[in-house]
Amino acid sequence: MYVLYNIFPAVLLKRTDNLCLLSFGGGIVGLSWPGTQIVRGLMPDLKTRTLFISHAWQYEQAYLTLESWFDAAPNFSWKNCSVPSTHALPDKTTVGLAAGITRQMNPAQGVLIIAGMYAAHSGWIDYEISEALRMNKTIIGIRPWGQERLPVKVQEAAHVMVNWNSQSVIDAVRLYI
Repeated sequence: MYVLYNIFPAVLLKRTDNLCLLSFGGGIVGLSWPGTQIVRGLMPDLKTRTLFISHAWQYEQAYLTLESWFDAAPNFSWKNCSVPSTHALPDKTTVGLAAGITRQMNPAQGVLIIAGMYAAHSGWIDYEISEALRMNKTIIGIRPWGQERLPVKVQEAAHVMVNWNSQSVIDAVRLYI
């Protein structure tokens, strides 16, 4: 099967024995190759990626930037399982916070870890890494802009490390999650 999509009404090309015309938005733009048939239809539903973004609340701006990149990305659908500071977990005990993080991470298909040096000093990010590994989640490590030194634990846990830019992060999520 051959598939061709456009931002206008989508065109789905299927194998047949006829020569067909290509059409977008009602106008004929050319001939299709032999063995295809045009069937109008809608673009298929986007795959929704369920993500947990590991971060330290004192570095909330990086988390908010990632959120805005995902929200603004064309043809990208995602669900956020993270724990932002604005929606803190209700149980503030160590056991309660650990259970809450595990509960939030559980439905996620992948975990993104902003690999700033603060990760080397954060017990909670260490916990999130170990839980992601225990639950066999895909981990994408993100190098902060201009950072040369990265925590070894993030590099070793990550399936892939990407640079701090929207296209690199979104491409990695599309490819690995």
